[in-house]
Amino acid sequence: MFGIDNYNTLTWNGHVSNICKGVYKSLNQLKLYKSMLPIPLRKQLISTLIFPYFDYCCIVYNDLNAELNLK
Repeated sequence: MFGIDNYNTLTWNGHVSNICKGVYKSLNQLKLYKSMLPIPLRKQLISTLIFPYFDYCCIVYNDLNAELNLK
């Protein structure tokens, strides 16, 4: 529902795992082009491709436990 994976267990484990997978995938793709991209462009790509994973619906993450919050 609306990009949040809560499933039927009412835990955040699946959603946090999906976020981690998406972030790692994006970071690995950016890493391939690291030497070809200037630093300002790399920063802009991180802001554009990575930060939205954390900003989207961040208000509902208030009840994450400490372990999931560290991920």
